[in-house]
Amino acid sequence: MQVQFPPRIPANRKRMKPSNSTETEISSDGITRRGFLKAGLAAGLVGLSGAYLYESIGDNRTPHLRSWTFPKEDAGLTGPVRIIHISDLHSTTLHPQNTEAIKTALHIVRERNPDLVVVTGDIAEYPEMGDVFNPEPLEGLKNIGVPVIFTPGNHDCYLDKTEAGYSTPQIQQCVPDTLTSIGSNIKLIRNELVTVGTRAGNIHLVGVGSCEVGYPKNAIVSDVGNIGNIIQDNRAAFDDGGLKILLGHEPETLRYIKDQPEFDLGLFGHTHGAPKWLMSASNMVGHASFSELTRQYNRGLNVIRTTDGVRERLTRVLTSNGVGASKTFLKLFGGRVSPASIEELNFV
Repeated sequence: MQVQFPPRIPANRKRMKPSNSTETEISSDGITRRGFLKAGLAAGLVGLSGAYLYESIGDNRTPHLRSWTFPKEDAGLTGPVRIIHISDLHSTTLHPQNTEAIKTALHIVRERNPDLVVVTGDIAEYPEMGDVFNPEPLEGLKNIGVPVIFTPGNHDCYLDKTEAGYSTPQIQQCVPDTLTSIGSNIKLIRNELVTVGTRAGNIHLVGVGSCEVGYPKNAIVSDVGNIGNIIQDNRAAFDDGGLKILLGHEPETLRYIKDQPEFDLGLFGHTHGAPKWLMSASNMVGHASFSELTRQYNRGLNVIRTTDGVRERLTRVLTSNGVGASKTFLKLFGGRVSPASIEELNFV
């Protein structure tokens, strides 16, 4: 019996297969599509593992001091003033690396002898993540010897689910209890103004925390939109000169001052210095919701133009990389890819 062999297929050509065939198509180099996908997945896992290793043992864990210098005249000050800005401490017994980072950061703060310290949120972790808040490293705040102004972040708040949806987020009780017990030099502000006097003039601070903005999906759930009312209720303070600062956890807060040309400076945290592409990717997969403004002002020093149609002001915006690292995926692989930072603002 004569046996017929199929025609030989050149090595650089693909085999044709019937339309009803389930055979896996072979590329010219002999790798299946499924194999290619597996190889890509493996490479991705290796990359993430490398990022985790770098985040865990690299020097990005150690807080670095970043100094910024501004003309004191532009801030309505008559002499030099130093402000230290820290954010995102995430103090928890289940994340001991943060404990060491916080202690290192507060040691640096004391050495710099500031006139004022501001903390823009997230001294805690989400209670639903099983974390136990650790107040011990925060004891260093009372030894600084100057006013410490704090506004809460999203991890300092919790949500109650009701039949109608999420209720207005409330601040975790451990946060004000801890701050109150540490020392009288610490002030928690939420949707209010506080004035700190210095030898070179007054510093007026308006604090808006993430219990007011950010949940759910960056919606306004409280009276954060009343920044204008806060300004009007304290018009004399805003008109007396001095430095005007907006404190918020998320740069999204800038949305509510675009028509309020009152602030010299806005200080924020939340992003951990994550690159814009990573925040956009996180939005796409539904891991988190980062607004356009938060992505735009994700790190370092920037400027935003604010105007009410008559007056105009260029407000400097400084977003800190933060001190600690959150357990959440984005901040684990994005946040500490950028070095932990302490911001020093020198008005000279």
